[in-house]
Amino acid sequence: MATLDLIVKEHPQKPEESKLAYEDRMDDLTFFKLLEKSSKKKLTKAEYAEASAVEAKVNVRVLLHGGRLPVTLADKQLKGAAERLHTELLDEFKGDTAYKRILIDRLVSAWSMSWSYEKMLHASKYKSNEDDTTTSYSYDPDKTRYMKEARLGIETANDQIIRITQTLQNLCNPPIHVKAKNAFFAQNQQINQGVPPKDLADSSKPLHVESLSN
Repeated sequence: MATLDLIVKEHPQKPEESKLAYEDRMDDLTFFKLLEKSSKKKLTKAEYAEASAVEAKVNVRVLLHGGRLPVTLADKQLKGAAERLHTELLDEFKGDTAYKRILIDRLVSAWSMSWSYEKMLHASKYKSNEDDTTTSYSYDPDKTRYMKEARLGIETANDQIIRITQTLQNLCNPPIHVKAKNAFFAQNQQINQGVPPKDLADSSKPLHVESLSN
């Protein structure tokens, strides 16, 4: 019998546990069980195959939950900053759902991409000598097209950052819509004078409201 089957038999699903959470817990227990076993004796061919399959599933989950994917794909100079940014975003928005984790990962990727394009634009704008005392510029057609693509990349990445950030904020802190029965808002528009609202129709005095544009 496979190790996973034995683990499942020994650890039934808890009432409050979802099917996915239960499967993840079984994978973790199986992985550590086989890891412990491998430290004492050599695994059989079947056990090694099972351990490799379970390890792959555990690693994928750690990769997604820990935000390693956008950090791995970031430029070498940005990896440390990307990892820190991902940690701060998780702390602020909580990666407690798949939807939030996707948005946080995409935000880190967009941030990383924006700085990659910034570096491209900076490198293409001018060339300095070794002691950085003189600067030369080149605006040949190829260089101009390259700079244009870099600028468009920066704008695209910045647009993604704004939209993803707003989505995360709305998801975690939904806007509050308040409907007031007797509230009237006027801005740069004419309101008919002397016409009371329905709930004040019995008032002995007419309601006079002057335009804010006056």
